[in-house]
Amino acid sequence: NVDEINNLSTDNKIKDCFLKVYRHAINFYNIQKLVTEFDIDISLESEAPIGMGLGSSAAFILSLFSLCKILKYRSDVENPLSFNQDETNEMKLAENIFHGKSSGIDIISIASGCLGFYEKCNGEWKIKESIKEPNPPFYLLLINSNKSKNTIESLKDVLEKVTNESMAMKSIEDISDITTEIFSCMSQGNLKTRFHKLLKKNHSHLKELSVSCESIDDIVDYFDNKEFGCKLTGGGRGGFAITIFSKEEHSRISEIVSNLNQKGYKCTEILLDSFPQILYTLEYP
Repeated sequence: NVDEINNLSTDNKIKDCFLKVYRHAINFYNIQKLVTEFDIDISLESEAPIGMGLGSSAAFILSLFSLCKILKYRSDVENPLSFNQDETNEMKLAENIFHGKSSGIDIISIASGCLGFYEKCNGEWKIKESIKEPNPPFYLLLINSNKSKNTIESLKDVLEKVTNESMAMKSIEDISDITTEIFSCMSQGNLKTRFHKLLKKNHSHLKELSVSCESIDDIVDYFDNKEFGCKLTGGGRGGFAITIFSKEEHSRISEIVSNLNQKGYKCTEILLDSFPQILYTLEYP
């Protein structure tokens, strides 16, 4: 609710963004009267860190729009995560409140409800291929570098490199090919040696493009010494490193996580055995 947002222990800019998005969603679904007349209390709980390049703003927007849709249409909402084009466009506009001008890819990827491989067509992001259900299930491991991301500086330096260095464009093309191969491995449930080599190779190109940082490289090197691949994820120059592994490798990864925690890098482990869904119950007075 608004009072809780005002009391968030974060900077005023982010509080202001939360409130603006809240009002944006309420106005879009035209439920101002409903919210005013009834004692509706909206609480936000999230484990996604703010401002670290993990799509927390898009997740917040999607959750809020889903809730507003439920409040407006009540029991007529079969799937609150199914959005039409007008709703998707409105959520993209809402994300601009956080980022000034966002690509929209975070909103589209979360709203799709699946693991997707995306490409840009006529200025719009589209799903080229998708994985509807993880088969077999696998783990994501996110490792906090303890350094805030700096997307703007990263993009600025990449643009400069592409303009002045021929090898920079080659690195970007290689990353595209590697990403295609990584997605293919995940589609086949093949998260073995080849997959981890691809993650490592992907990060080496990111490092060449100067979008990594010392702490991320330290994490990646640690995984490499244990024969696991790992790479930067998010905005660049900080944020998080990510690796993906099968359930069979869990015991080996647990030891790595313990050691990384001791080094001061907080790890978040997520089992992907299904993709997001919203369950809700409406209670009437």
